[in-house]
Amino acid sequence: MAKPTTARKVQSKSSTGDWRSEAAEAHKEKSAGKRFKLKEGDNVIRILPRAIGPNTKSKAPFYRFMQHSSVGKDNGFATCGKNIHGEGDCWLCDHQIPKLAAMTNPKAKQKAESMVAKEQFAMQVAVLDSDVNKMRGPVLWFVPSGRRDSVAVNLLGYLKNPRVELVDQKLGKAICIGRTGTGMKDTRYGPYVLEEDPRPISDAMISRLKPFEELIDPYSQSRQEARYFGRSEEAPEEAEMYEETTDAVREDNAGEETGKVEEELEETTEVEGELSGEDLGGEEDDLFEESAALKKSGKKSSSSSKRASPEEIEDDELPF
Repeated sequence: MAKPTTARKVQSKSSTGDWRSEAAEAHKEKSAGKRFKLKEGDNVIRILPRAIGPNTKSKAPFYRFMQHSSVGKDNGFATCGKNIHGEGDCWLCDHQIPKLAAMTNPKAKQKAESMVAKEQFAMQVAVLDSDVNKMRGPVLWFVPSGRRDSVAVNLLGYLKNPRVELVDQKLGKAICIGRTGTGMKDTRYGPYVLEEDPRPISDAMISRLKPFEELIDPYSQSRQEARYFGRSEEAPEEAEMYEETTDAVREDNAGEETGKVEEELEETTEVEGELSGEDLGGEEDDLFEESAALKKSGKKSSSSSKRASPEEIEDDELPF
């Protein structure tokens, strides 16, 4: 004989609360991403202390490093092996960029100029969600830093002032940064307004901070070569981090050196598809080696009977 079924008790909205608001909160956190960019309008941010890792050398709440842009046929980004003082080894700086710059081909020279490393400025910040008046974070922010009046320069002006506290977990104040425009020509940042009262950061958020060395793509010659030649040798999580980082840098640098950036983008578009990084690194090397060997033997090259150095290579001998 079958046992009688009992009605399953359904909790009412009044007893459980509005679960949709919980879903909305979770959706906002998941969709916000791990990178921050200044939106049009007012942005209230709180600079967070630096997380200390085994390789951390500074307690400053910001991280300065060199980065190459316009790398390879996809015009991507790659972390430079040199520090901001030019110290260290870097495959692009020491090998590939000088090789392109030495050519007489104007497109090769243009590519070399566009790949020269530029300084980047990163912070971990908490950002005010004005809908619920709650700070969210930590998120990684690549701060616009291309000019003397850039966002990075303005923030450093506050950070160096001993009478202004922006970083301390309990006593630090938030700062409101305005942004107008979204394009390369019309984007402007400011004004910068410091809040009067401290905005404390929770222990939970502080515990989620990570050393910059874990957040920013480290230098690797093989990774530079992969991006230059258009090869995919990265783990899925590394590729995802790289895409998020490049998108943030592209968008947050809108408005910095606008005329120069616009000109460079137009020039780079002309080069894209015509300069094949893999060919320049492969067939070109073979051509140089063959020329050098034949020069020693006194014979003429089968592929070039009159040129023996990269400085003398012309358009018809470049493999693009």
